Amino acid sequence: MRIDRVLQRNTTKARSLTIGRNTLANLPLLAQYPNAAEIEYDGAAVVVGAGPSLPPMLDRLRDLQESGVLVVTVNTALPALHAAGIVPNVLVSIEPVDVTTHVRDRLEGIHLIVLDLSSNPEIWSATMGFGRRSILVSNSANNMRMCAELDIDPIEHGGSAMECAVSMVLRWGARTVGLVGVDLSFPGMQAYAPDAGWTLENAREVDDQLVWVQPQDRIDAHERSGVEPPQSAQGVHYIDHTDGRVPTNSGYLSQVRGLEGLARAYPRRNLVQTRGAKLAGWGESPELEPDRDDIAAEGKLWCVGAKAACEHERLRMWVALERRRCEAMRQLCDEIRSPANGLAHLALVESADLAETLAAGRCLDAHDIQADRDAKIEGVYAALRDAASEVLSATS
Repeated sequence: MRIDRVLQRNTTKARSLTIGRNTLANLPLLAQYPNAAEIEYDGAAVVVGAGPSLPPMLDRLRDLQESGVLVVTVNTALPALHAAGIVPNVLVSIEPVDVTTHVRDRLEGIHLIVLDLSSNPEIWSATMGFGRRSILVSNSANNMRMCAELDIDPIEHGGSAMECAVSMVLRWGARTVGLVGVDLSFPGMQAYAPDAGWTLENAREVDDQLVWVQPQDRIDAHERSGVEPPQSAQGVHYIDHTDGRVPTNSGYLSQVRGLEGLARAYPRRNLVQTRGAKLAGWGESPELEPDRDDIAAEGKLWCVGAKAACEHERLRMWVALERRRCEAMRQLCDEIRSPANGLAHLALVESADLAETLAAGRCLDAHDIQADRDAKIEGVYAALRDAASEVLSATS
C-alpha cells in the first residue's frame, strides 16, 4: 500500500491543476455525449496495450477482429495498430496531456471513441467528426460528489488508459476479455512496442533503480499541457512474465495490482492474458480462443445510448451550486486571521469538487516547503482561495 500511496500523491501533485482545468473546460460535454458506463456489450473483447509483446500478436489480433471480437485500444497503442493496418473498434484515451500526435490521421473507421471528462481538450477537438463519442467519468475522489449529485455512474479508473479500458468493457458486460500488448514491465529493457505513441530510451538498472531517458516529444507534450515531465527513474521491482522474471517499476506494479483486483471483482468472467505480465486471476492463452458464444453477432457489437450523461439544465444547476461553494470557500479563506486555528473552521465548510482538484497540487506544495506550521497552513489557505477564484472565473 505504501507504493500506491506514494504514486497517488505524486500523480496528484504533478497533474491536479491540469486535470482540474481540463474538467472545467469539458464540463459542457456531459450534456452532449452519453456516459461510457451505460454502454452494453456481452461478447468477447480484446484490450490492446502498447507493450513490447504486441508485434507478435498483430496477425492474431486481425484474425480475432475479423471473427467478431471487439478490439479496444488505448491511444498509446493506436499508432502501432495503424502501422499494421488494423483499425480498432474502440479507442480509449484518458490522458490529461495533449496526445493528439497519437491519433492524428489514424481515426478513420473507428466506431467509438471514449474520452475522459479530464482528457486534454485538444484530444476532444482532434476526434470531432470521427465515429461516435462517449464520455467517461472516473470514480476518483474529486468526482464522487459530482457523480452523486448529477446521477452519473462512474467507472473504476486505475490511473491508466489500459486499466480503465479493461474496467470499462467488464462494466459493459463482456464475457471474455483478453489482453494483448500488456507487459507492465521492461522485458529486454523495452517498455513499448515499435511504432507506439510513447517510447522510453536507454532503460537500464542502476543500483536499486530503473532509469531511462524520456524522449523530447514526450517531455514537450507534458510541458505544453502544464504537467510536470514524467519521471526518468523509479525503484526496480520484478514480476513474472512470459519471458521469465523481468524488471518493472512502481507505476507498472500498481497497474498489475489493479488488473488482479478486477479479476477478483469479476470472478465469473473469462479473463485471459496472451503474452506479457502474468496476472493472478487471469488465465493464459497465447492465441486467445474465445468461446463462439462469446463472439457477438455482426452488427450488434454494442449498444450506445443516445441520452447524454447529464441533462443540460441539471448540469447548469450543479455548476451554480459549485459556484456558491467556491464563493463560501474563498470568503472563509479571506476571513481567516489565525492560520494555526483556522483549519478546524475550514473543515466546517463543504468545499467544492472542482476547487479541491485545482488546489490539491498547490496544497501538496505548501506541505513540502521548509517552513513552520503556520506558514504551511497559510499556504493551504492560499491554494484553496486561488482555486476557488479560478473556478468562479472559468464558470462565469
